Amino acid sequence: MREEQPSVIRIAVEDNGCGMSRTKAEQLLKPEANHKGVGLFNINQRIKLIYGGSLRIDSEESMGTKVTFDIPVEPTKITGG
Repeated sequence: MREEQPSVIRIAVEDNGCGMSRTKAEQLLKPEANHKGVGLFNINQRIKLIYGGSLRIDSEESMGTKVTFDIPVEPTKITGG
């Protein structure tokens, strides 16, 4: 019997800017005091708390960055007649 994969909505934001190293991308999601901002860290924590997932950052220097996350789709319950 094949186990069904849950349906998700994938959200992606990407640019064609300067990009960043893998090390820098990994550091953005860690809680460290030397960060100038906490935006991506806070978003990642909320996605973990609400949906059980996390942000994925794919970036290449001089090519750009893509940030994605998935939101599970819950089946719609039909009620009434």
